[in-house]
Amino acid sequence: MKLPPILNHLFRILLGGIFIYASLDKIWEPALFAKTIYNYRLLPDLLLHPVAILLPWLELITGIMLLANFFPKTSALVQLILISVFTLAIITAISRGLDIQCGCFSLDASGTRATWWKVGENLLLIALAAVVVMQTRLGMHYSLAQSADQSD
Repeated sequence: MKLPPILNHLFRILLGGIFIYASLDKIWEPALFAKTIYNYRLLPDLLLHPVAILLPWLELITGIMLLANFFPKTSALVQLILISVFTLAIITAISRGLDIQCGCFSLDASGTRATWWKVGENLLLIALAAVVVMQTRLGMHYSLAQSADQSD
């Protein structure tokens, strides 16, 4: 089923904005983000800091690319993969009884906990990213009018 182009554009902008927002605290506080990643106990210590530095920039770049409508399908696919990995990490933390902060949007102590509620939120983001991937054609798009013409 093909969505109206305006709805696809709104979904793309929403997804891009969410990822840009999610990246900011992590970019500003890479050491704190590395500690958050460490709390999941999934990565070897050697990878903690490189992941803490690179991952937020990947979130920011793909978010900007979605907002700019520049390689939107590829950007949304990368975000779909990231959200899926994040969700699996949260599920493993819950199943191992870890009471940790998820590190999704805020890194401070009052941030969102890794809970089943967060898994549900992420499943909605996975659905949103999947819709953007499926509804967007491959290639570069520069304007709403141009991409609307190409999405037919």
